Amino acid sequence: MNLCKRILSFLIIQKPEIMSYELQNVGGLSGYSCYVDAFESNNFKVKIKFDKKVKKKTLNNIRISRKTKKLNITKMDNIDVNRKFNGIMYFTK
Repeated sequence: MNLCKRILSFLIIQKPEIMSYELQNVGGLSGYSCYVDAFESNNFKVKIKFDKKVKKKTLNNIRISRKTKKLNITKMDNIDVNRKFNGIMYFTK
């Protein structure tokens, strides 16, 4: 388990009475991967509203490939891809 997921899981467990969270400008693909993994592993459902049109299948394909190959966000094309994943995330139990 990576550090981001551990920290978020720890914070979620500290407040079991909180049944929903809303995160804005989630930090692109890196944030998406961390938050979704952490909240799903703590039995939250995820709903995402992106700033731009992104298909769920495309998102999951990039997310899976990112786990096997590090996303280098310093390259211009990757910066553009990363920006597509900024938006609002809703997590509910």
